[in-house]
Amino acid sequence: MRKIEFGSMEWVDLAAGTRAKIWNDAGRRVRVLELDEQQVVPEWRENSHVGMILEGTLEINCCGTVHSFGKGDGLAIPKCDRQKARAVGGVARLVLFEEV
Repeated sequence: MRKIEFGSMEWVDLAAGTRAKIWNDAGRRVRVLELDEQQVVPEWRENSHVGMILEGTLEINCCGTVHSFGKGDGLAIPKCDRQKARAVGGVARLVLFEEV
């Protein structure tokens, strides 16, 4: 068993308007991801994601349909769905669980 100390981790800037705290182990990754309205996602993503919105509002365009998620909402996006996410009305913070 292992405790993941996100509170003591440094934020890593991933792109304009996006930063994360990342933990990897044995083919698994947990990310606390923070997006603001300045975020730029130039290309579509196709990774699978399972997670939960911790703060704010997030819109995800998945194959042309926009879905809105707020604090406390869970999300499950299967691999191969084309998706882009953006924060709405400020900062959105979420936790994602992924296989790598």
